[in-house]
Amino acid sequence: MLNFLKKQSRLGDHPSSTQDLQGQVEAIRRSQAVIEFNLDGTILWANDHFLSAMGYELEEIRGQHHRIFVDESTDQEAYRLFWQKLGRGEYDSGKYKRIARDGREVWIQASYNPIFDRFGRPVKVIKYATDITAEVLRNADVAGQLDAISRVQAVIEFDLDGTILTANENFLATTGYTLREVQGQHHRMFVNPAEANSQGYREFWQRLGSGQFDAGQYRRVGKHGQGIWLQASYNPIFDADGRPFKVVKYATDVTAQIEATQTLQDALSQLSAVIQQNASNAKDADQAAATASAITVKGQVVVSDAVANMTAIADSSKKIGKIVGMINEIAFQTNILALNAAVEAARAGDSGAGFAVVAEEVRSLAQRSAVSASDIGELIGDALKRIESGRIRVESMGTTMENISSSIKQVGGTMSEILGASENQAAGMEKLNRAIAQLSHTTILK
Repeated sequence: MLNFLKKQSRLGDHPSSTQDLQGQVEAIRRSQAVIEFNLDGTILWANDHFLSAMGYELEEIRGQHHRIFVDESTDQEAYRLFWQKLGRGEYDSGKYKRIARDGREVWIQASYNPIFDRFGRPVKVIKYATDITAEVLRNADVAGQLDAISRVQAVIEFDLDGTILTANENFLATTGYTLREVQGQHHRMFVNPAEANSQGYREFWQRLGSGQFDAGQYRRVGKHGQGIWLQASYNPIFDADGRPFKVVKYATDVTAQIEATQTLQDALSQLSAVIQQNASNAKDADQAAATASAITVKGQVVVSDAVANMTAIADSSKKIGKIVGMINEIAFQTNILALNAAVEAARAGDSGAGFAVVAEEVRSLAQRSAVSASDIGELIGDALKRIESGRIRVESMGTTMENISSSIKQVGGTMSEILGASENQAAGMEKLNRAIAQLSHTTILK
């Protein structure tokens, strides 16, 4: 631009050249914001593009100093030297922040170009500018977002082959390295050697180099060999032509969460084993209770049979007692008859002597029968007492067996409930284990 303006000054006396240059100037004025100043910064003229960008009318700024567009906080000494430089014929270009009429900031990409007379002396300054406010704000927004991310996340940048370009403090603090120790090194310094030499690892960087992003949980190795778990994304960055030229990784250290999840999973596995063992024990106890209940029922049947048998024995013993009583009565009657026979034999004298002997023998036998019947009666009475006592005890045993059977049935019912609850707990723990396993599922590069 400066060479163009110097050429314009030198060729001003040649009509064809002047016409050509004038056409170029008009073309620039149609596409750019243009303003002209005296060498001291006083405004001479501005085109519509400039006036529209700054919100002024031409008459509002003509004769005013350039400082009306400058922030009050601008370094005054630097601003004075800026105009001295232009006054000496030196141009200036760059990105400038200016202030519009309504106070808003306007960013321009501009060049301040001294215009020379035919003797090479600067006579005025023309500024050509492009409003880049939207671009600056957009870049500032992106930069602000990236800065915010960098403050809370670990960030590291790589070439497409995995060579480390730079890393922020969060990443360095997480891995224990300094920037000097990692810059220029390959990403594999953070990876287990077996993984770093794997085909999967090579394909990982090939995918990134082709522009494909990758995200997940990764196990990395710190400076001192410590394992580090990162929730991260590897993001290829593209140039203006859509070609990837570097990779930026954003990561969060989730080592504590992963270890806590694994600890929880181990604890749940142990608890699940205990619950399953309890369920197995409950099942065994339930089966034992069922077996005991069956045995008790059989015992009740046996006791009932014993009670019936003892009752039958008692009845038979009573019948025997009655028969013995009858025998005793017959013996008594026989004894009386024998006595009567003896009396009659005595009356008969010698002719009844033989009969008397027989009558005495009969009486003697009747007495012995009475004594034996009495002994048998006592034995049967004693047996009846014992049988009655046994019957009472057996009946009591039967009642006890019924109570035991009832209790065993209650225990069996309770054990069945415990078994059901244990099986539900085991099923619930299995679901929880699967959920925890899914939660702790990680992506590790091979």
